[in-house]
Amino acid sequence: MKLIKIANQLNEDISNYNSYLILPHVMADGDAVGCCIAMTRFLQSIGKKALMLMEEKIPYIYSFMQNSCDIEIFSPLKEYDYDICIAIDTGDIERLGKRKEIFNKCISYNIDHHKTNEGYALNNYVNENVSSSGEIIYELFKKMNVQMDHDIAQALYVAISTDTGGFRYQNTNKKSFKIAAELMDYGINIEKISEWVFERTNMNKLHLFEKTIQNIKFYCDNKVAVSTLRNDEYMHLDVSDEDFEGLVNTVKNIEGVEIGVFLRERPDKKEVKGSLRSNTDNVDVSLIAKLYGGGGHSRAAGLVTTRSIDDIYNSIIKTISEIYKCTE
Repeated sequence: MKLIKIANQLNEDISNYNSYLILPHVMADGDAVGCCIAMTRFLQSIGKKALMLMEEKIPYIYSFMQNSCDIEIFSPLKEYDYDICIAIDTGDIERLGKRKEIFNKCISYNIDHHKTNEGYALNNYVNENVSSSGEIIYELFKKMNVQMDHDIAQALYVAISTDTGGFRYQNTNKKSFKIAAELMDYGINIEKISEWVFERTNMNKLHLFEKTIQNIKFYCDNKVAVSTLRNDEYMHLDVSDEDFEGLVNTVKNIEGVEIGVFLRERPDKKEVKGSLRSNTDNVDVSLIAKLYGGGGHSRAAGLVTTRSIDDIYNSIIKTISEIYKCTE
């Protein structure tokens, strides 16, 4: 479906329905959080009942935006009776977690930029040729003639800037900068956003960073680097999911490394979360992630599995070694 068709369909539904549930993926990143805040705030600004429903609390580094709209953490004890459900930046329906059943009962929208998204909603728009879902939502709002304000602009700037790594990653393009410049017209504070999103850290994250470096192992003539964090290595620290964000880049950014992999155990979920990054056009890490139930982009992908960390580690190394035709 083309973006103009999604815009027209959503405008039509806005005329006919009053209640909207906006859903980011589990362990929401800046793109998901920013897009969902922007969409929820827009709908509330035109008098609609709208709620951004998260699986977990909003990550601390994005908490400066949390008063922009109504945000709740999902509760299995609560009834959610909404007409329209909009999932944004969510590559597959399983990434909605416990909110999947609610989504399936709504008139549903799936707006995303992950190439592995196969379209799981009634209304789907997936464009892998953009920098971020934030870019899609910005263009969608333009086609819908949405009246932007400071908080919507701020949220979309966070979405685009985080998914482009501060406008440094390969997915950054001329349009990314053009949209960012247009968002600045709404008086957003770039210095404040950058400080919150890119510069803040804490002692516990520094300990995770240290352990990640210590655990790095190299394969395939040092073209592949892999690190892990096991429960007993960080359970004594007061950390949350957001503290692990970006640790895979510690692995990927080593000179000469083409593929970086970071795996960690999640004791509360009894599962392993994996992040894969690529520095080369020759290896599409989304295809590797897809083999293990994950997905993403050619240069950045992820997965979650209930397999043991040793099992998934060995399997991924075997897969990558076959690609490089090297011994493990």
